Amino acid sequence: MIKTEEFVLRKSGREYQDKFSEHFYLRQLAKKKTKNNPRLTVKQAFLDDYADRLSQLEFTRTRLGRFPKFLSSFHSALEKQGISRVAQFIYHLENYLAVVYIFDQRVKRLVKFVEKLAVKLGCPQADIEKVTDAKEILIASVEPLVKVRGNHTHEKYFFDYALEEMEKYDKAGEFTTNLRERKIFKNSAKTLLNLQRKRWKKDINGDIDKCEIQLGVLYAVLDKLVWQVHVRIK
Repeated sequence: MIKTEEFVLRKSGREYQDKFSEHFYLRQLAKKKTKNNPRLTVKQAFLDDYADRLSQLEFTRTRLGRFPKFLSSFHSALEKQGISRVAQFIYHLENYLAVVYIFDQRVKRLVKFVEKLAVKLGCPQADIEKVTDAKEILIASVEPLVKVRGNHTHEKYFFDYALEEMEKYDKAGEFTTNLRERKIFKNSAKTLLNLQRKRWKKDINGDIDKCEIQLGVLYAVLDKLVWQVHVRIK
């Protein structure tokens, strides 16, 4: 895929939710929902449900995009409370992996919702397969991180040798009573922290870049299927 194509897909992925919400039927739906206890038609209920699932996925994508900044920052106030820069970094990293898992699940949830109705209503199999293929490619791009985090966001914490070494130096610096040793341990932890920040920021930016490109691919074929479902709903 050439750079121009990647740029177009990335841009279309970012703008899809806004363009979808500007569709005539969505504007009608938004206007109707301003009333108390609006009675939605089956078609409107479908679009409303899809828009809600899409919004949840896009919110998660936005959260993922913030983590490179989180990993570069720290709070002095937390340091004064005994939460070191290393501890803050690892906290943000674990949260990133948790949000990746949520992203993975919301992609599957959105696509399954449309696919199920598309099959039931007899939409073209070729179009359904395009959506399935695009979803699988997107999921494959984040699958290694999902496996690292565990099958559930609270099942287990991940293990990384380089992070483990950094954390050992940081904790050793906190517990030693020898000022010279404390300085050596803390300086070692700081050096490793700078290396890990560069490493994870690069990896995360790469992950986000791949996700945005694949989201552009997915949204293009998914949008077509959504309107095929919509026109078939009675």
